[in-house]
Amino acid sequence: MNKIFSLFVISFVIILAQFSSAAQTNYEEVVYLKNGGIIHGVIIEQVPNSSIKLQTKDGNIFVYKLEEIEKITKEVQLNIKKVKLKKKQVEHKKDNY
Repeated sequence: MNKIFSLFVISFVIILAQFSSAAQTNYEEVVYLKNGGIIHGVIIEQVPNSSIKLQTKDGNIFVYKLEEIEKITKEVQLNIKKVKLKKKQVEHKKDNY
């Protein structure tokens, strides 16, 4: 009976782990600046009572003094894919009346 219960608990934990890993959401830090700017990225360095260093998805690194920052939040990362649209070549024909 103990072996069956242990097997059941282990199976349940494995199944639960599969569901939780599939439902993970990616988050990113969002820095709201007092000048109205909004920067999305990952805080890679924080100097207490002084500044933060933030790296964006494209690899740019920004450093801001805490006096410049209104607030910092952690938000769900939006994965928006850029789609290149092909331009259609349209042939204009002259109508001869």
